[in-house]
Amino acid sequence: MAIGYAVPAPSAPVPAALWVKTGMTWTGHDGSAWDLTDPNGGVCLLRDGVEGLHFPKFTQWVRKSPAVPGQVFTGAVAEERNVVLPLAVFEDASSKAWIEHDRRFWKSMHPRRHGTLTVSPGGTGAKRSIKLRFVPEDHAYDTDPAMRRWAAYVALMVADQPFWTGTTVRAAWGTGASQEFYETVGPQLVNIMTGHTMADAEVTNDGDEDAWPVWTVIGPSTAAHAGVGADVVEVPFVVATGKAVVIDTDPRVRTALECDYTPATGNTPALFTNPVDRTADLTGAVDWARIPAGQTSPVNISITGGGAMMVELTPLYWRAW
Repeated sequence: MAIGYAVPAPSAPVPAALWVKTGMTWTGHDGSAWDLTDPNGGVCLLRDGVEGLHFPKFTQWVRKSPAVPGQVFTGAVAEERNVVLPLAVFEDASSKAWIEHDRRFWKSMHPRRHGTLTVSPGGTGAKRSIKLRFVPEDHAYDTDPAMRRWAAYVALMVADQPFWTGTTVRAAWGTGASQEFYETVGPQLVNIMTGHTMADAEVTNDGDEDAWPVWTVIGPSTAAHAGVGADVVEVPFVVATGKAVVIDTDPRVRTALECDYTPATGNTPALFTNPVDRTADLTGAVDWARIPAGQTSPVNISITGGGAMMVELTPLYWRAW
């Protein structure tokens, strides 16, 4: 009797989950990382009372006149953001283990140093982060937490810069073929762009707020400029091979630092070391340009020499998702 064999029919693909919880991670000023949405991780958010994920508070300015109905809007600015995290700290091994665990967690908080809260909205694969300082307050213990081996707290935090930040956008242009700025594989891959020139360079800002780019001139270069439209930063001095000038246009920074530059190798990012302040050497009146929110903007960049120009832009969002 002949026996016939057939390839079994492929099984139906597993559908993606429709309901995925939002992840939340606290990275302390000391570098320790705490998953706040893992019920088995020893520190976990409680169900109710999380604040600070929605819009920041805006102060608005208006003008009024007794001769004109209504008002005239003149501007608005976001205030610092308050964040409230109700959470439980628990450790079942022993009273001593709970005390040590509780100490480690609270050492991640500091009133003068920033930690980072990162939110991974359910099912999106994206992440947004915000820098926070701890606002210490006393706490009333109803029972001995070492005996219970858990305690419920409310951590009060403040974001001096009230916006959530998304993934940094990076792009580069120039003649330095095969020169990588970051890892050669992975989500942060950035190489000299082929098929694009400085004449048609553009940058997209997906955020809710205008964002200030960081421009980097990689040597060799005898002159360079970068900006938007007529608002450019001129770099009139020589940037030698093995050097890079990093120009941060953020109003709270606004510096030009010349660094020793080591290109990326494998998955190792490029290195920028031994910074020297060259801000005073920029030409004349510096016009710091921002990238408007929600737009793709042509950028005005130029470099003379065999080097390259890179831009980094971190979008700013009003909400955690």
